[in-house]
Amino acid sequence: MRGEDFQLAVQQVKDDEAAKQPVRGSARTLEEVEKEEIIRAIHDCEGNMSMAAEVLGISRATLYRKINKYNIKI
Repeated sequence: MRGEDFQLAVQQVKDDEAAKQPVRGSARTLEEVEKEEIIRAIHDCEGNMSMAAEVLGISRATLYRKINKYNIKI
């Protein structure tokens, strides 16, 4: 093993350990992110639900279910 190989191995261990640490501070749940993205898509599409669903990559029916689930006021 060369010196630079050892350096890379040490950095990989540090990166792996950092990835295992819990995220602190402004961490959001997946549901919070999903709700925000739905609201953003509806806003960006000026209330056009078909277009918002297409932007999100979901069906209109799924979009409406998620609007109900997250109690989004439209």
